[in-house]
Amino acid sequence: MKPPPEILHIGFSKCASTYLRALFRAHPKIHLVFKSGFFTPFLAKDMTFTTYQSFFTEDDDKVNIESDEHLTLPGIHPELGVRTTNLHQFAEVADKIRTFLPDVKIIMVIRNQASLIVSRYSEFLITGGSLTFDEFASILMGDDDSNNLYYQNYYFDIIRILEKRFQRANLLILIQEAMREDTKQTASTLSRFLALDDELALKTGLRSERRSLSFAGMTFLCFLNKRLVVRPSIGGAPPTTRVPLFVYQNVGRVVRALDYYLLTHFSPGSSKVLTEKRRNAILAHFRADNLKLQEYFGRSLREMGYFQ
Repeated sequence: MKPPPEILHIGFSKCASTYLRALFRAHPKIHLVFKSGFFTPFLAKDMTFTTYQSFFTEDDDKVNIESDEHLTLPGIHPELGVRTTNLHQFAEVADKIRTFLPDVKIIMVIRNQASLIVSRYSEFLITGGSLTFDEFASILMGDDDSNNLYYQNYYFDIIRILEKRFQRANLLILIQEAMREDTKQTASTLSRFLALDDELALKTGLRSERRSLSFAGMTFLCFLNKRLVVRPSIGGAPPTTRVPLFVYQNVGRVVRALDYYLLTHFSPGSSKVLTEKRRNAILAHFRADNLKLQEYFGRSLREMGYFQ
C-alpha cells in the first residue's frame, strides 16, 4: 500500500493556509485531506492509524497531502479559549508525526509575530471574543517575558524541533511575507518540493486567501460581542450567547460580509489596533530567536517586520 500521506502542511494559522489549500485543491494530481485531527492530542485521542489511513487514496498517480495549520497550535488558552503554541506541546506533536510518518515531507509557513497576533485577535473576535487588542495580547503573551506560555512563536526553536526529528531535505519552511512578494515563485517552490510534473496554479476566480477584519469591522464586532456573548469559543466549540446561537452566527456572517464588501474600503486595516509600543514590545520579546531565524534563512527579515 502507498503510505499516506506523503506531505503534511502543519501551520501556522493565519499564515496563507487558505491560499495553500486552494493551490492543492486546484491540482488534479493531489488528494487533499483537511484536518483529520489524528496528530492533535485533544481532538482525536481514539482515532487509530488504520482509520487515519482510510482518509487517503491509494492511487499511485496522486500525492496525498494533509493540511492542518493547527498542528503548530496544539494547546488551548485557559482564559481566552484560543489555540496556542507551546514548544513542549509542539514537540509532542512532532514526536507523534515521526512515530507514524518518519519519512513525511513537512510544509510550515511563518509570519512575523506582531502581525500574526493581530490576525489571531481578529479570529478571536469572530469566535465571540470581546476584549480589546491590548487586553488580548497581554493575556496571550503574559504580562512579562517569563509568563509567555501560550504564544511561543520562537520559529527558530520550532525549526530545530523539526530538524531533530526529520531530514532537513524533507522540511520546507516558507515566510508568508516573502510569499506575498512573489506568489509565482512560491508555487514553483512548492511544486518542486512536491515533485509535481505540472506546477501548482490557482483556478481562475478562486478566492485564495481569507482576510482579517478591518479596524472598523473589529471595533463593530467587539461592540456586538460585549452585548451578545457570555463566553467566547473554547477550542473551536460554539460560544455561549445571550441570544439563540444561530441568530448570533448569522449576525456574525452579516458583519463579516459588511466588512468585506463595504467597511474595508474606507476603514484603516487591522494593523491599526497594534500600537507602536505594543509592536516593539512583541518584537523585542522575540528578537533573539528572530536573529537566529534571519541567519537560518540567510536573508534580512527586517523589512518583513521581524525587528523593531
